[in-house]
Amino acid sequence: MFLILLINLHLHAQIQVIIRYPPFNQLRTEDLWKLTLINTTSNTYSVFLKGTLTETDAGLIATGTSKIFELPPGTKIFNAGNYNELDVSIDYPGSDPKYNESVIRTGGFPSGDYEICVYVIESSSGSELGFQCIRQSIMLASPPSLISPDNGSVLNVKHPDFIWLPVIGIERVNYLFKIVEKLGIQSPQEAIENNSAYFVTTVTHTMITYPITAPELIDGKEYVWRVQSVDENGNPIGSNNGYSEVWTFKFSKASGITEYKITRQEAIDIIIKKIIVPPTLDHDVSAFLGMTPVDSGIVYYPYGQDDLEKTIEKPVWFGWINDEPQAFFEHETRYIFIDARTGDYTIETYKWWPVLNGNSLWMNDEEIENPDVLIYSTIHLK
Repeated sequence: MFLILLINLHLHAQIQVIIRYPPFNQLRTEDLWKLTLINTTSNTYSVFLKGTLTETDAGLIATGTSKIFELPPGTKIFNAGNYNELDVSIDYPGSDPKYNESVIRTGGFPSGDYEICVYVIESSSGSELGFQCIRQSIMLASPPSLISPDNGSVLNVKHPDFIWLPVIGIERVNYLFKIVEKLGIQSPQEAIENNSAYFVTTVTHTMITYPITAPELIDGKEYVWRVQSVDENGNPIGSNNGYSEVWTFKFSKASGITEYKITRQEAIDIIIKKIIVPPTLDHDVSAFLGMTPVDSGIVYYPYGQDDLEKTIEKPVWFGWINDEPQAFFEHETRYIFIDARTGDYTIETYKWWPVLNGNSLWMNDEEIENPDVLIYSTIHLK
């Protein structure tokens, strides 16, 4: 969201009021009183401050009145260190209790479009000597929620997939993905807050495969990971400063990791050069390949046809060739199974996209456009 600043400085006012702008996507009661007062006259006034907070839909949310104090000529600044000197009395005149409850529970106000106004009032006459109003928008969506790998998992693949739920209702959200090593008796929270990042990156999707360019995961080590939702400038989006929960995983070769002889690039070459064979193509195709081999025991079937369910019997690189990528009805597609140890491959033909362990593959917009899994497409080459 954008911070909307409406500065209303009266050039001829006796007292100029300059409200300090609250942090991005945040509003607390003390933000009404972090300000600068400039007495442009040669007089000393006995004054008090009156503040109002309104929300576009709810109307007047809160009012506050400070104690009376002397304001001599010149500048007076109230900040985090001294605003308590104002001894402000806050009232919540609105009928909706959620605002007061939010302040009590979290220290801040909930999502909304707010206007803050502060008035300088002469105590003896009640005259207004100056004021300013600014606006602040807050969108506290739920932060990302971690999905996989499960908290406390023991992983045996060098390049696992990390998946989380997105922030809903906000456009152009980025995700700061961070892994740290957990040291000694640290709690996961202590580790993520204090340790140097083992790997950190920012992505626009809600999945990342631990890349081959990242530091290698070490056998027997325990790691902590977290995701933070941020905007294009790195500002937090959502409640809890955009932070997800904190999860851990342990990497262990002893849990059954297998070094497959066929690399992903070799699997890509098999699909493109031996199966698709671009010089011989007479129709459009799109081809997809998973980031890691699929283990034995995984169940697959074409969408909507679970009666055709089969089980993968050995580790394979699983790919899918869509032979009519612009068709939205049943049509020819090919499932590719490349033995991860030998490179031998088999092809099965179905009319719909694949479903593995109940999850549809390569049909949502993110996957279709993801250059990591989309390994070949005549549609995109045109």
